[in-house]
Amino acid sequence: MGMTDQGYMQSPFSIPGRQPGILSSRLQCVEVVRLVDGKHFLFLPPPLDPDDAPNPAATKVVLRVAAQPHFRIATFTSAIPEASTDARVYIDLFGGKGQLLDLYLRDATGDSFDEGSEDVFFFPDPGLGEIGSVCISHDDSGDSPNWHLDHIEITNTGTGKTAVFLCQKWLGLGVTTQQDEKSSQGRVDPERVLERVLYPTHLLASLNTGRPLMSYHTIFNMESQVPCPVWHAAEALQLVGWNNETLQYSETVIIDSGRLGINLELDTQYVQHVQAMNQAAARRAAADTGEPAALVTPVQGRTYQVVVQKLAAHRARSNIAIGSSTREVSLVLSGALASSRLIQLNSGNCTNIGVAPFTLPDQPDTFQVTTDVELGQLLRADVRLGSSSSSDWGILLSSVVVRDIGGTNSAPVEFTTGPGGQWLGMSPNSREGVYGGTQALHLLPVGTAAVSFVGRAFQTISALHLLAGAHRQQEP
Repeated sequence: MGMTDQGYMQSPFSIPGRQPGILSSRLQCVEVVRLVDGKHFLFLPPPLDPDDAPNPAATKVVLRVAAQPHFRIATFTSAIPEASTDARVYIDLFGGKGQLLDLYLRDATGDSFDEGSEDVFFFPDPGLGEIGSVCISHDDSGDSPNWHLDHIEITNTGTGKTAVFLCQKWLGLGVTTQQDEKSSQGRVDPERVLERVLYPTHLLASLNTGRPLMSYHTIFNMESQVPCPVWHAAEALQLVGWNNETLQYSETVIIDSGRLGINLELDTQYVQHVQAMNQAAARRAAADTGEPAALVTPVQGRTYQVVVQKLAAHRARSNIAIGSSTREVSLVLSGALASSRLIQLNSGNCTNIGVAPFTLPDQPDTFQVTTDVELGQLLRADVRLGSSSSSDWGILLSSVVVRDIGGTNSAPVEFTTGPGGQWLGMSPNSREGVYGGTQALHLLPVGTAAVSFVGRAFQTISALHLLAGAHRQQEP
């Protein structure tokens, strides 16, 4: 707004003890944080069009809320002499559901990582889950590449959860190309490294105190046929367990939006544990009756009707013709007895009449699929873009409804993405020419919620306390 021909607004400023200068600023984004639950709303300006000249007289701009969650990555350069760097900085994110590699930390000005400064960058979250570690590095380029990083803060704008990664070390080889900066020589750690792997401070604190931590995955099954937040059932939880014959209590865990969501690794272990228990129970029952335990033998498959409900469909402007590329979604159903193989949802098994799947937002897409095993009660649905599908489109997924056509219990099971839906693939906020977006969604049935947290480790867990707030609405 009010930009110069270089795209910046300039104004004089002064700091006590420093020489007056010119402040060059540019609107990057607007963040709104709802304090009641820490929910972040990120508003991004429209991408710059090189054909449109800047308008210095502009006094307002319309920003659209980012439908896809973003990672807000803030780097804090140490406030010590010569801590800044002009090298190219990269970061890798490693989460419970995936990883993002070689993210280039660069703003529009190209002037970042100054001494004592905070620099903020935004990247779309493809569904990594909780960040367990990061790798920060630079390429040792420029006249002054050595960099002293204090710490990194990473916030997921979808959950509002922030993780702090402490560094307080040098990244560099201790070599400078400027002859007059001899004081830079040796201002690095003895190992002279260009990258460092950092871990969240709460994990490091457990190592320093000697108190082990453990990752917990709690499944809430609520008697509800409509989507509802888990805090309608409980607002906090606390574990009670034994360590060395001593009864101990965990910290109280507040159940909020930052705790919700599937930790894919832990949930997969949970599903496999349930399947193993049911198979073992069937074998014991078969041994008692003397009959074979034909529990998951692929003798007779199951036929399911799958209905995909979507709120919107998007295609890149560069390839706007509907139907010009393949649209396919893969589905894996996990049940209490077994998990299905990869099921392809495409025009080959779609029962729509005259309409290609995943094109019209106001019409559900219906498919008929077959599995070769008995799945049992459905626990999770994994939806991802098909491997043979093009990457220049996306849908705002609302829910997936699965019904066993041939089973005695034909009640449908609905897997919901939550209020407002979630984008699978490209969204309207995706940058033109950069394809991808969220490649996979992991959905739980309506009335089921997963809460993941890190807490005190127990040798044996004795009880789980659920705490309800005073403002909880009482049901008759």
